[in-house]
Amino acid sequence: MIRPMEINSEEEWLVAQRAVAVQREVSRAARAAEPGRGLMETEAMVHEQGDELLRMILENAIRQQVGTKKKRKVIQA
Repeated sequence: MIRPMEINSEEEWLVAQRAVAVQREVSRAARAAEPGRGLMETEAMVHEQGDELLRMILENAIRQQVGTKKKRKVIQA
């Protein structure tokens, strides 16, 4: 079942798109893996692509926090 999802920012949209892309890449890797290598190859893909996705999320969070702190300093000045 496909369910709609509320996206509240450009960052969330980019993360959601990347998460879907990771899911598709992992599924492709599983289908393309040689017999007996499926788990190993999909795990490798999850680590590689998942780490990239997590890094993206972390960078977005840090960027938001830095932006919020800069705004606070401007307001206080």
